[in-house]
Amino acid sequence: MTRRRKLPPFVECSRSRHGKVRLYFRKKRGLRIRLPSNVGSAAFAETYHAALTGNPLPVAASSRRAVPHSIEALIRSYRATTTDDGNLKAFSNLRPATKAGYVLQMESLRGEHGHRSVAGLDRERVKKLLVPLADKPGAAFSRLKVLRVLVRHAINIGWLNHDPTLRSSARH
Repeated sequence: MTRRRKLPPFVECSRSRHGKVRLYFRKKRGLRIRLPSNVGSAAFAETYHAALTGNPLPVAASSRRAVPHSIEALIRSYRATTTDDGNLKAFSNLRPATKAGYVLQMESLRGEHGHRSVAGLDRERVKKLLVPLADKPGAAFSRLKVLRVLVRHAINIGWLNHDPTLRSSARH
């Protein structure tokens, strides 16, 4: 008879349809944050602690350096902000639920388009980033909101001099 390990508070365990065990952090009715599946590992402890304090880390956080002036470098730069800049609120000053939603969208963008150059962002490319979500208007609007935040940050740090998300809508 095997003995089941007791999970830390707010950790949920589920099995995928392929039989893989997945662990998630979820406090009350908040967003689910994916955790590494090895409960005793240092990566689990770090990710769990970050989620518990309201600063969730991506599960597959890469230790490699981001290509300079790429979307991945922009995301890392914005997530490191601690002081408000003009009309843009610093990432560390956001509410936990807002942070979690932003992290989900940013990680989706980073995974699909992190290698692309920020300088190449134009209105057509912004529309292409929204096309996969055309049948999901809420998700498309969330992605557009995060894109606008990232573009404003890129303008503030001097990577862009115009806003390609203006007059872009989640509907096509």
